[in-house]
Order: sequence, then structure tokens, then C-alpha cells
Amino acid sequence: MPIMGAGPGRESLYKALSPGAKPRFDTILKVARALGVRLTVQPDKRVRRHTAVQTARAGV
Repeated sequence: MPIMGAGPGRESLYKALSPGAKPRFDTILKVARALGVRLTVQPDKRVRRHTAVQTARAGV
């Protein structure tokens, strides 16, 4: 028996995470919370970023 308030139900998870599904971000957050994990976003250090000054100098 599922615990109320523990996160999305099994059927909802199957539907949201099935191939071809496009789950909403809040669904992913609910799954993460139910699993006891936290998602973080970090810049990719491999990607070179242009500053506003570099962009202005390049005439872009």
C-alpha cells in the first residue's frame, strides 16, 4: 500500500518516465524528492562562454 504524500504513484511514474514521454519539470522534482535526492545545475566547464564585452568587440 503506497504511503500518502510520498510522491507520485507507480502508474504516474510509468507514464511520465516511459519512452517518448515528456515529463514536466515539476514531475521530475517530485520523483527526485521521493527518492531523497537533489538535482543541481552547474555550468559546463568545457563550454567557452563569451562575455558581453567579447560579444560587443566581435560585432555580434
